Amino acid sequence: MILPDNAIATPNLPPAPRLFGRQRHVHAIQALLSETRLVTITGAGGSGKSHLALHIAHSLMARFPDGVWWCELGPVADPSLAPYAVTTALGITEVTSSPITALIGRIGSLPCVLVVDGCEHLTTAIAGLVETLLRHCPGLHILATSLQPLGAAGEQLYPLPPLPPPPDDLPLSRLAAQPAVALFVARATAVAPAFRLTAENAPLIASLCRRLDGLPLAIELAAARAGLLSLAQLEHYVTESLAVLGSDSDAPRRTLTATLTWGYRLLSDAEQHLFRRLAVFPGSFTLAAAAAMAGASEPVVLETLAGLVRKSMVVVSNLPAQGVARYRLLEPVRLFARDRLDEAGEMAIMRDRHLRWVLQLVEAASDQPLGPISGAAIARLAAEYDNLRAALRWVITSQQGEAGLRLIVALFRFWFQRGPLGEARHWIGEILRLPAAAPSLLRARAAFAAGRLACRQGDDHNALVYGRESLQLAQAAGDREIEARALDLLGLVHHDVNAFVEAINYHQAALAIRRELGDAYAIAVSLNNLGLVHFDRADYDEAAACFTAALEAAAHANTSFLPAWQNLAEIALARGDHETAAAHAYRLLAQAEAAGDQFTNAMATVTLAAAAYNANDLAAAARFSAQALAALRRLDGPAWEADTLRVMGDLAVTEGDLAAAKARYTEAMAASDRANSTRGRGMILARLACLAVQQGESGLAVAHAREAVALLAPTGHLHPLIEALEALAVALAATAPRTAATLLASAQTERDRRRIPRLPPWRDLIEHIAAHVGETTPVALATAVALAMEPNRATAPSDPGPVLRACALGPIRVSINGQPVPATAWTYRKARELFFYLLDRSPATKAAIGLALWPNASPAQLRNYLHRSLHFIRHALGNMAYIRFANDAYAVNNELPLWYDVARFEQCMREVAGLGPIASLTAPQRSQAITLLSEATALWRGEFLADLDVGEWAILRREELRAAFIQALLDLGQLYLIEAQYEHAITTYQRAVAEDPYLEQAHRDVMRCLARQGKRAQALRQYRELAELLDTDLQTAPAAETTLLYERIRHGDDV
Repeated sequence: MILPDNAIATPNLPPAPRLFGRQRHVHAIQALLSETRLVTITGAGGSGKSHLALHIAHSLMARFPDGVWWCELGPVADPSLAPYAVTTALGITEVTSSPITALIGRIGSLPCVLVVDGCEHLTTAIAGLVETLLRHCPGLHILATSLQPLGAAGEQLYPLPPLPPPPDDLPLSRLAAQPAVALFVARATAVAPAFRLTAENAPLIASLCRRLDGLPLAIELAAARAGLLSLAQLEHYVTESLAVLGSDSDAPRRTLTATLTWGYRLLSDAEQHLFRRLAVFPGSFTLAAAAAMAGASEPVVLETLAGLVRKSMVVVSNLPAQGVARYRLLEPVRLFARDRLDEAGEMAIMRDRHLRWVLQLVEAASDQPLGPISGAAIARLAAEYDNLRAALRWVITSQQGEAGLRLIVALFRFWFQRGPLGEARHWIGEILRLPAAAPSLLRARAAFAAGRLACRQGDDHNALVYGRESLQLAQAAGDREIEARALDLLGLVHHDVNAFVEAINYHQAALAIRRELGDAYAIAVSLNNLGLVHFDRADYDEAAACFTAALEAAAHANTSFLPAWQNLAEIALARGDHETAAAHAYRLLAQAEAAGDQFTNAMATVTLAAAAYNANDLAAAARFSAQALAALRRLDGPAWEADTLRVMGDLAVTEGDLAAAKARYTEAMAASDRANSTRGRGMILARLACLAVQQGESGLAVAHAREAVALLAPTGHLHPLIEALEALAVALAATAPRTAATLLASAQTERDRRRIPRLPPWRDLIEHIAAHVGETTPVALATAVALAMEPNRATAPSDPGPVLRACALGPIRVSINGQPVPATAWTYRKARELFFYLLDRSPATKAAIGLALWPNASPAQLRNYLHRSLHFIRHALGNMAYIRFANDAYAVNNELPLWYDVARFEQCMREVAGLGPIASLTAPQRSQAITLLSEATALWRGEFLADLDVGEWAILRREELRAAFIQALLDLGQLYLIEAQYEHAITTYQRAVAEDPYLEQAHRDVMRCLARQGKRAQALRQYRELAELLDTDLQTAPAAETTLLYERIRHGDDV
C-alpha cells in the first residue's frame, strides 16, 4: 500500500494518559507552540513531564493532520544515535543518506509536531539536531521534555512545577478536587477497588501528598501500597525515609528517592531480585526477556512481575489484543533500580546475561537460508532495538570481540533490509576494531557484512577493503559460501566505480561457486547482479537473459526474487514496452505488499508512473509519481526519488509547464547527488539541456549537455550517454549543424544496434532537429564523444607551486622559495604588521590601514609611514610586487604564487561547513571532514601573530581565529568519537582543553571515550578533576548533562 502524498507514516503516539490538575499547563503550552517552534518542558524527575507532553501531543492531532510524532530518547545512550531514534519515530527505516538529511527531506515544509521525550542526558546533541531541523523544515514544531534546558536557539522554556500541595483546612468536597489528592485516590482505587476518600482519611491523604511535595510519581508509588498498608503506615515510612536521606537542595529528587527506597524495602525478596535486574533493559521488555534475566520460568516470573506492576514499580507499556505484552520501568525508577543492581554487585553479570539473551534472539531470527529474513522476524527485532543497542555497546565496553562479531553477522540481514544503514556501520566499525581471537571464518562473515553495507551506502573505498579482507579469510578457511559472497561484493563495488569488465569477472566467479554449491537463491543473486552490469552497459538482451535465469533459479528455491522482476520492468521501459513494464510492476506490487516490502512497493510505483507516462496516460502518471515520491521520501531512497522526479519533470514538459519541469528536474538533480549517482545526474543534465533550448538559453543548453557527456563518457553508462549526445546535438543545431548531425547519426546507430527507441518528452524535438540538420555518416561512439568535447580540450596550466609562504598562526614565518625571510629584513616592525594586515584584510583603503595601524597619525604622517612600510615590504620580499594599488585600495597581488596559512585554515573550515552539520555526515563525508580538520588543526602553531606587538585589529582577529581553532578541535574530536577512534578523540579533546580548560563538551566526550574503552575509573576521575577545577576557579558546578553522564558511567550504564 502506498501512503498518501502528505503522510509520513502511521502516527506512533502511545495512549493518552489521564491528567490531574494540568489543564492550565496544557493550554499554556499549546499557546506557546502557536507563538514559537521549540518549547521545552523542564522539571524534576517524576513531575509528570512525559505525561503532560503526551497529552498535548494527542490534543494537537487535529491541528497538525500531517503528523504528530513521539520519540522517546531515554534508552538512547549515544548522542550520535539520537538522529536515528527520530528517523525511526517518523517511520523512516532505510536511511541510506545521513539521518538528518533523511529527516529534512521527509519533513520538508509539512506542518507537523515532533515530541522528543527525555533529552536531559543528550542536551548538546539534541540542541544541534533540533536547530538543524527547525532551520530546514519551516512547518515543524518541536516539544521537548528534559530535566534542564536544551540550550538551543529560539528555545522557549516551560518549567513544570509539582502538583500544588492540598491545604489542610478544606471541606471534603473541595479536597477531593485537589489534583494531588485526586491522583492519590485514583491510583489507590486501581489497586484497592474498595478504597474511598472519606472524612476520616482525607487529612492523612492530604498530609501524605504534602510530604511527597506534590510529586506525581511519588504520589502514585505511595498510593499503589494503599491496599497493603494503612495511610498512617504509609506516612510513617515516607517520613522515615526522608529523615534518613537528610536535607537536599533538590527537594523533588530527595522525595522521589525516599519514596522509591521505602517502596523497595517493602518488596519481597523475589520482587527485589527481579526489580533490580530489570534495570538492565534500557527501554521496554517482554515477559520472556524478564524471565531470562531472572533465571526462572515465565509462570514464576509472571507472578512476581504482576506484583511489581500492582505496586507501580513496573508499568505496562503495550498490551495488544494480539502479540506480546511489553513492560518498562519509568526512567527515574530504572535509575533507582540500576543503583540497586550496582550495589548488589550484579551489574556486569546481568549485562553479560542480557548479551547472551540478545545473541540467542538475533541468531534465531537469522537462522535461515540465504535470502531476506521474514517480516515477522524483522518486527520482533525492531521491537527489541533498544536492547540490541545495549548489547552492542556492552560488547564494546567489555571488549568481547567474538560476541560482537556474532552480533554483526546475525544482525546483518536485519540491517540490510530495514536499516538504519549508517547506525549499523557505526556499530560494525567499532566492533571490528576490538581485539578478538575470533575464528577467521567469523571475521570473514563480519567483514562481508561491513563491506556490503558500505557498498549500499556508496562508500566504495571501505567496501573494497572489507570485501578483500573477507575474500582472503574465506579462502584461507576454505569456506566456499563466504568466498562467493565476498566475490559478489567485489563485483558490486567494481560495478559502482564503473569497472564493468572486472565486475563481470567477479560476478561470474561467484556464480560458478554458487552453482557448484547448488544454492539456488544465491545463484539468483549472482545472476541478478551480473544482469545489472549488462543493463548499465545497455546490453539489454544479455541483462534480460540474466534476470530471467535469476527468476528460474529462485523458483527452484521455492521463493520469489523481486529485484529481477523490477529489473525486467526497467528493460521494458528502456525499450518502450510500457505494457510489459506495467505488468511486471503490478506483479511486484502484489508480492511486495504480501511481504510488507515498502521499498519494492515504492519502486514498482515509480515504474507504473513511467509506464503510464510513456503510454500517454498523464493522469495515471501524475497519480503514481506523487504516491511514489511520498513513499520514497519516507524511506529515504534518493536514487529512486530522482527517477520519480524525472518522470514528474517529463510530465510537466508534456503539459507545457516548463517552469514546473525545471523545478522538478532541479530537485531530481539534488536527489541524484545525494545518491552519489553519476548516471542520474547525467540523465537530468541532458533533460535540462533540452529544456534550456526550449526556453531560448542556448549557451546554458550547451553547458548542461557537455557536462552530461563529460560525466557519462568515462562510466560506460551507454543509454544515458546516447541521450546526452542527442541533447548536445539539439543545443548545437543552430550554431554547429554539421557537428549536431554527426552526433545524432552516431546516437541513432547505437539506438538501432541496441533496439532502444527514443521516448517522450524530447523525442519530437530531437527528430525535428535531426530533420533540420540533415543526414550524415555516423562515427564510432568514442569519436562522437571526442567531437562533443572538442571545445574543452585546452591544456591546463602547470602549477608552479607557492613561491612565497606566510605563516601567521603562531610565531611569524615568511619564506621565499623555501628560504626564510629573517625578521631583520623587514627593517621596520610596522612593515611586517602591514604585510600581514593586507594578507588578512585585502583590499584595504589608506584610511582603513591608518585606523588599524597608525590611529593617531596625521594625514602627512600616515602617508609617510605607509610609503616607508611598503618600501620595506618590497625590500624584504626581493622587490616582488606582492602589494599593488588599484581602485583606491591596497591589496595582495593574487596573481603571484602565494600561500598563507590563515587562508588555508579558513578554507578548510569552510569546506567542512559546506559538508553540513557534523552529526549529519555520511561515512565518506566524515572521512573528508577528518582530513580537512586534521590539516586545519595541524596549521595551528599558536595564536595569530604570536611574536608581534600588534594593534587592536590583530587582537580581535586572534580571538576569532582561536574560537575557530577550538571549534575545529571539537568537531574533529566528535568525528573521531563517531568513528570509534577513541585515542585520537581523546588527544584532540585534550588539545581543546589546553586552550580552554572549562570546555565541558570536551571533558564529557573524553569521559565517554574512556568509558567505552572500559576505563571507567579514568572516566570518573576526569569528571572529579573538572568539578574541582570549576569549583576552585569559577565557584560553580558541572552542567547537569555532565553530571548525568558521570552518574551513568559510575553505575555502569551505556554512554
